[in-house]
Amino acid sequence: MARSVSAVMRAELLRLQEREQGLLKLATIVKSARSKKSPLHDWFEWRDGPAAEKYRLIQAAMLVRVVVEVVIDEQPPVRTFVSLLSDRIPSGGYRHVKVVLEDARQRAELLAMALSELRIFQRKYKVLSALVRAIEQVIEGHEE
Repeated sequence: MARSVSAVMRAELLRLQEREQGLLKLATIVKSARSKKSPLHDWFEWRDGPAAEKYRLIQAAMLVRVVVEVVIDEQPPVRTFVSLLSDRIPSGGYRHVKVVLEDARQRAELLAMALSELRIFQRKYKVLSALVRAIEQVIEGHEE
């Protein structure tokens, strides 16, 4: 049976991690993937023009994520812009968090996304049982 693409890439990443004494660095991945023989090579855009434009989009997304403001008095600052799942297809985009919170449908979508992310976080850190119990309490409180 042929191994899946993700299994091949996973094996290569584990090999690189082992070679680097357990710390997998992004620069190591890119350096290894430069070789056309690497199973990771096709994952990357090697033409500088398209790669530069894709990187600028990543930088724009990072910029949107770091802009914060106080939305409600006496609350900690939150991201100014949020990306709702319904906006991600076909082209993606961001909405001002105040507008989202004022619209019942959008607010419900944001809450559903937050709970979904919380479940993902819960699975990721399930080895930390006390944290998982606290997350379960939060989720159960919002599903009623």
